[in-house]
Amino acid sequence: MRPTISLSALALSSFLAACSGGAIEQAAPNPAGVEPVPSLSDPVGTESGGAAKQVSEITWTHFGTEPTLTASVKVKDFLNAPAQYVGKEVLVEGTVVDVCQKAGCWMVMSDGGRQLRVTMKDHNFAVDKDGAGSWARVQGLVQEIPLDPETTAHFEGESARPDLLPEKQGQTFQIHASGVSLQDKVDTEPQDDVTQG
Repeated sequence: MRPTISLSALALSSFLAACSGGAIEQAAPNPAGVEPVPSLSDPVGTESGGAAKQVSEITWTHFGTEPTLTASVKVKDFLNAPAQYVGKEVLVEGTVVDVCQKAGCWMVMSDGGRQLRVTMKDHNFAVDKDGAGSWARVQGLVQEIPLDPETTAHFEGESARPDLLPEKQGQTFQIHASGVSLQDKVDTEPQDDVTQG
């Protein structure tokens, strides 16, 4: 177990150094000629009378690599049993509630009551600092990182919503993302069911 903690500490140290250091280049939202990732089905909204209305187009902006996994898990389900995913590559979906305001190098997803930290792999990419409120699909490696007051203070200093820091809830699990896809900002979870797995 000691080597895991040492590796986690080393990864966290590298993350903090990179976050405090130089500029991060933000990935182009959608290179010319690249089509947005299509949804498995069109999301459905409701009009004032409760009647369903179709949303004509869903657009995604990709940061890092586009997802290669097809089975996803909602952040709520992930947070019900995060330990089962440690060391595994996952695709998690949920609402973004906070983004690093210094460099876009981390974000926080929420199920409405609990939060999950997402860090961008090796600081190779950053997400839009205005991404809070967006629906996200995040692919990455699940890690358990020991709580550290210095790290929590670091995140708090870069946060637009320090009240939503996962670390303040005792959350030690995070996703080290290889890619993030953000959908246009939403008020509620889209209704397009993605294969659960």
